[in-house]
Amino acid sequence: MLSDFNKELIQIINKSPVVVFLWKNSKGWPVEFVSENIKVYGYEPNEFLSRKILYADLIHPDDRTRIENEVETYADSDISEFTQEYRILTKNKKICWVDDRTFIRRDEKGRVTHYQGIILDITKRKELEQRISESEYLFRKILENTFIGFAIHQENSIVYVNKALSMIVGYPPEELLRWDYSEFIEKVHPDYRETVINRLQIHLKGDENVYTFTEFPIYTKTGELKWVYTNEKSIRYHDKPAIITALVDITEMKRIEKKFFESQQNYRKAYERENFYKDLFTHDMRNILHGILNILEIYHLKEGTKGENESLKDIVNKMKIQISRGTTLIKNVRKISEVEGAGKNLTRINLFCKIKDVCRDIKGIINNKDVDISLNSFNEEIYILADDLIDFIINNILMNSIIHNHNTLVEINIQISQYQDNSKDYIKIEFIDNGEGIPDYKKKLIFNREFSKEKSTIGMGLGLSLVKKVLESYKAEIAVEDKIPSDYSQGSKFIITFPQVDLNYENFYSGR
Repeated sequence: MLSDFNKELIQIINKSPVVVFLWKNSKGWPVEFVSENIKVYGYEPNEFLSRKILYADLIHPDDRTRIENEVETYADSDISEFTQEYRILTKNKKICWVDDRTFIRRDEKGRVTHYQGIILDITKRKELEQRISESEYLFRKILENTFIGFAIHQENSIVYVNKALSMIVGYPPEELLRWDYSEFIEKVHPDYRETVINRLQIHLKGDENVYTFTEFPIYTKTGELKWVYTNEKSIRYHDKPAIITALVDITEMKRIEKKFFESQQNYRKAYERENFYKDLFTHDMRNILHGILNILEIYHLKEGTKGENESLKDIVNKMKIQISRGTTLIKNVRKISEVEGAGKNLTRINLFCKIKDVCRDIKGIINNKDVDISLNSFNEEIYILADDLIDFIINNILMNSIIHNHNTLVEINIQISQYQDNSKDYIKIEFIDNGEGIPDYKKKLIFNREFSKEKSTIGMGLGLSLVKKVLESYKAEIAVEDKIPSDYSQGSKFIITFPQVDLNYENFYSGR
């Protein structure tokens, strides 16, 4: 007879969601006790107690063999309890999932006599797990078949990556899954690391309503620099806070964007150049024509005046100089198209011989001034990389020194020397004259006249702006100083530096 306590305990069990069984360790597990609440599955307790139904009959056929094998394994071991999850069939053949907590009863010799079990309906939990599993499978299926890279960061580690992300960064998935937070940051370009860290810190707070978007370059496994666009969001992954990152390779887009921007810039520069050269040509040619008209007016005033033959010769010479200036201007304008293509095909040129040849030609055409050009060099075998425009450069600097010199004797001293900088050899040419000199404020303007509103810059500024452009294509530099430091009126010193080329150097194409 049951005690009051046991009766009360059975009442509690019958009102609970768990069903209690006592099975005999025999084939099919005949039931010796079952709680009244077995009725929730459509069965009456007496159907089991009369052995009309064995407990094994309750288990879904597809799970029965597994459960029997597991029970046999547990029984052969020294454990006293175990847990199983499996499906059972209700009286109307509905499938339910149960959690079975079983305790093993043994006799004094250790042989199993009975199994005491408590089963709990976990059907809803299993259905939820199934939906989550299906959803995760679909989620992974989508992620594994897209060009967008995806990664999930959780607890300072990368816990998921798809194939697309692996292909973008060049690391296999198994290697990426061993990374921690700091290893990912190391692959971001140093200039953008702080931005990326700040974005991730926002999501570490766990606000799932916040999205962040970032563009930055990263280093792949091969060291290649790629631009990526990322979108980050806080999520819960396996019921823990996490950050999911979607990543797209935008390297090609950045390349096209840069090319488009450069194209726009080149178009804008070409437009500005055209207006600049038009204005400059008009301005300088107007000055030249104005000078010629003034000379002609003086000529007419002197015409018929006796004893002025020598003065008339001076007038003619001045007119020749103005016409020469006009010719030079036209030549410079024609040089513009050549300068635009400068530096595309450079060859080894003997600089000493070039300067010597240009000096000879200039002396041959200057007959209205006494010009003394001296050339001193540490060596006559000096080679640089240049093209045909090197003649234009030397000629322009020498002619400027002659035209803007009002001394009776024009003196130009050309010094060629060699020096080293960071273990590289350079050639330095100094054009030193005794002309009127260049004030400091004009020194900053003469090479940068392009696109300038300034029309009064010294001399034929168009020529010197072209000289600078050509020299830049040679990877050479030009500067101007006072012949006597701090006294510009004593003359100027134009300095050009070229990278020196080895004697055995045959040919060079920029861009190789």
